[in-house]
Amino acid sequence: MRGVRDDILLAETLSDLLGGRPEIERVAQALSFIAFRFVPRDLRECGDREPVRRYLDRLNRELVARLDSSGGLRFSAVYVDGRIALRAAIVTGRITVAELRAVPEIVSRLGRATDTELRPGSGLPCEPFYSASSRAFARTRSGEAKPSSKLP
Repeated sequence: MRGVRDDILLAETLSDLLGGRPEIERVAQALSFIAFRFVPRDLRECGDREPVRRYLDRLNRELVARLDSSGGLRFSAVYVDGRIALRAAIVTGRITVAELRAVPEIVSRLGRATDTELRPGSGLPCEPFYSASSRAFARTRSGEAKPSSKLP
């Protein structure tokens, strides 16, 4: 039978595995709990904008609902810094390192599918850190800015 120390080591292993995925953002870890968020790659740079932030909360809440919490790993929603995150908890001695290795792929695959379902055609504003008016300037070959005839 495993003890709490073993569960903490498994949680650290899962945290490391999740950190290897560009669309997974680790937000907290304590004992045998790991909090993380699924953030689609195209929304990483603008996740603090209000419409995007609300969408990411919705996406992660839905992802928690779709993840299977059977076995030795339990998923639930948790607020971290005012944002919804997924909390994975290793609660029994029934999960193995091999099973943990599958979790990042499952979360990524299910996260992408959920995002595709919730965000068809998008319309979600995620522009880079400059405004539409600043995009009205195009660069010439010499690098100087010149007004563009049309906005992209």
